[in-house]
Amino acid sequence: MGSPAVVLRPLGVGERLDATFKIWARNFVAMAKAMLVIAIPVGIIEALVTLSEQSSTTTTTIGGSSFNEPGNTAAVLGGNAVILVVGVLAAALAVTTLFGIIGNSYLGQPVDWRQALRNGFRRMLSAVWISFLIGVAFVVPIFVAVFLIVLVAQAGSVAAGLGGFVLGGATLCFVCGSTPARAWPSRC
Repeated sequence: MGSPAVVLRPLGVGERLDATFKIWARNFVAMAKAMLVIAIPVGIIEALVTLSEQSSTTTTTIGGSSFNEPGNTAAVLGGNAVILVVGVLAAALAVTTLFGIIGNSYLGQPVDWRQALRNGFRRMLSAVWISFLIGVAFVVPIFVAVFLIVLVAQAGSVAAGLGGFVLGGATLCFVCGSTPARAWPSRC
């Protein structure tokens, strides 16, 4: 026999805050354990990459001021790429793991941080894909708007530049105004 059915209803602001603090207080240890399991290996990887980058830098002194110069630019770029990828994966894992812990707690189901981590690993790539799509949805309109502004400003007149600015702003407003949050207000 499963757990009793949970009746979900819209909550007011005070009820949301109350539920948030209760869930946080009840599940702090489980959330902390799960986040430590994620953060410690990520921190170790980032520290090793940073140390390997620092060992390849050289210090130059000009006029009494010291400057660090990368010894191998490819190594520095590769190290930064590793840190970026590890950070994105860790953030996705943290979000999916916490979502599992909080969701189970809110629905009155037992909370196990190990099970939440396993479920988080299974859903991690979906979270990365969603983050990528959201990034594209915000970055592409900005590039389009900037491109339109620059293109029209190349015409050389102030009126054309202002027109390009208005056209680019209208593009941003159109794209940002047609996000799924606006399309489906009943789901927010």
